[in-house]
Amino acid sequence: MATAEALFEDVVHMARVFVIVQSPHLSSWEPPHVRSAFRWAAFFEQVHRQADFNPHVRRIVEDALGTVHSEIRRVFPRDYRQLTFEDLEHCQGVLLTQLLCNPSLPNAVSSELFSLINPWDDPGKQNVDYLADVMRQRAAASVLSEAAHPHINGLSLGTSDIETAAKMLMRWLRDSLGYQGTVDRVLDLMDSLLLPSLAADTNQSSYFCPLMASSLLIAEEEFGSAPFKLLLEWLMRNNYLMRRLCEKLHLTPAGGLAQRYPSFRAAYIGFLTEQGRFMHYDVVLREWVHTSDGLDWNNLLARFRILLEGPEEVKKETERNLPKDQRYSAKRSL
Repeated sequence: MATAEALFEDVVHMARVFVIVQSPHLSSWEPPHVRSAFRWAAFFEQVHRQADFNPHVRRIVEDALGTVHSEIRRVFPRDYRQLTFEDLEHCQGVLLTQLLCNPSLPNAVSSELFSLINPWDDPGKQNVDYLADVMRQRAAASVLSEAAHPHINGLSLGTSDIETAAKMLMRWLRDSLGYQGTVDRVLDLMDSLLLPSLAADTNQSSYFCPLMASSLLIAEEEFGSAPFKLLLEWLMRNNYLMRRLCEKLHLTPAGGLAQRYPSFRAAYIGFLTEQGRFMHYDVVLREWVHTSDGLDWNNLLARFRILLEGPEEVKKETERNLPKDQRYSAKRSL
């Protein structure tokens, strides 16, 4: 291991490199720069392992990081993600993530990245596993971030964009169950990736709802049953999201979900029943009207029609829950 002074300077150098890979200056990089950066990152993974058992080394590293962060805050006007001591444990993975996130990444550097993480390169196998995890996390974050921002227009259930995103999401959920260890940890991860963004939006119908439905309607044989159960559990434990899904999702995929998943069917019929209870018959207009914001009569009727024309089990459950004062009117309309 290097002397204390040399180690201090090395940490400063790596922290500065970390800033560059987040900046537009990355556009000037060539493959040799990438190889050098990854060699530095691999070195600091060794430093982290030693620092775990050597408080003196850890103190040097943390002092150097504190010094360079103060320098960066004075020099650069924008905020950069700071390199932390914890990052050093998987420094190559953190470096890769920042490179992939930067739109200034040159094509030549992109090719070099994929050659560096070649899974058939035995010496790097342990690190490749971590990098694969990082890339799955980034893919999931990208999909969920898109779902949280309904500014994407022109997308509807069945388009190749949403089908691709749905498969990416289900693949990530399946893999996450393998390396996260427990269902609760994956559910918490989904909360942290998606809920803060969703809380700021009032309408998720343009992308989020079709994405959820498309994901849950994929053939189970493709990914096994576990990711479907996980996604449905996540929706069920977030009542607001489930309500939005029941309200905003197109009636055809909503009916498909109700046929396939008893838990969704119960929630969906419960939502429709609640909507029905808030309606009254206007003798002047000669139609059912809502007492507050909600589904109009024709929309509600169409949703019930899909269920009543479904399999016998779905039909019977729907009939049991259809508001009695509207059952006659609904059947006449059907």
